[in-house]
Amino acid sequence: HETPQFSIESSLCLVRDRSVTIVRYVNRGEREIGLRVRPLLAFRGSHNLQSENAELDTAMELRGEIAWVRPFPYLPKLFLRAVGRTTDLSPTWYRRFAYRIEAERGYDSEEDLWSPLEWTWLLAPGAHAYILFSLEQVAADPAHLLESECRRRSTFSPTGDSLFDEVARRAETFLVEG
Repeated sequence: HETPQFSIESSLCLVRDRSVTIVRYVNRGEREIGLRVRPLLAFRGSHNLQSENAELDTAMELRGEIAWVRPFPYLPKLFLRAVGRTTDLSPTWYRRFAYRIEAERGYDSEEDLWSPLEWTWLLAPGAHAYILFSLEQVAADPAHLLESECRRRSTFSPTGDSLFDEVARRAETFLVEG
């Protein structure tokens, strides 16, 4: 994302063989910026939409940089970790998110999303902000986790066909082993 006032890079990485997702923001601009992030969560199956409901348990716990929620008793805890941030515990519902493509296809296309908190960083030029979403507590350095995953992905054995190799390398990140 770039404007005349700021430039910020965002990336998302799913770590292989772990239920860990890493979100990284990097200030690519030339001056310090404030970054606010509010996760919007939908605890549902892929073919359902969520509506605000009183059954969702909005209780959360926060210890240091790790927060966790368990919105329904039949789901595991979701751990949310933000490194080097200020946390505002302010749970709220964001209502009536519209999904245009779903509407065009004739499907239900509006849902409510729950947000347990908001994180804030002041990022100097070149500084990083990391968020981890996981089903386990992750104390490891997110930069190290990201670097390890990049290294693992780079070990793909080439076939000699550069187009096939690139497609296969990218497709490998979507494999699920049961």
